[in-house]
Amino acid sequence: MNILIVYTSKTGTTEKCAKKLSESLGNDVRLIKLKDAKGENLASYDVVILGGNIRAGKAPSKLKKYIKKNPELTNKKLGIFLCFADVSEKLDEYLTNNFDEEFLKNCDVKGHFGGEFHFDRMNFMIRKIIKKMSEGKPEPKIKEENIEQFAREFTAKTTNI
Repeated sequence: MNILIVYTSKTGTTEKCAKKLSESLGNDVRLIKLKDAKGENLASYDVVILGGNIRAGKAPSKLKKYIKKNPELTNKKLGIFLCFADVSEKLDEYLTNNFDEEFLKNCDVKGHFGGEFHFDRMNFMIRKIIKKMSEGKPEPKIKEENIEQFAREFTAKTTNI
């Protein structure tokens, strides 16, 4: 089974999660940044997993465009994961607000892999806002258990390929 993981990562968190997922799946996995995926032949893969981040409730427009430009994704075993630092577990809401219903119906597995704050990469004002908004809430982190669960579910749903 040939697996392609295409991801976009603003701060590096989604990239870390994509790499961990790749290791967990353990099969023939090709990991590629979205910006390098333009010429990738999707026909070479049985499975495609897409990953991205959520910022202010929005998924990256490049990820949405990639999905629209590749209608053949609907003929694949599909998965999608999102990374976001919101501890309120709004995965379904973020998916519904950012992606086409038909695409989501075709996704065999959907996951939330957590998130991280990178204060060193934020400007002063954003850093101040984020710190104020997150006061009294647990520090967000990558949810390795969610990555493992996603890999198990995906493997179970794609073993007949």
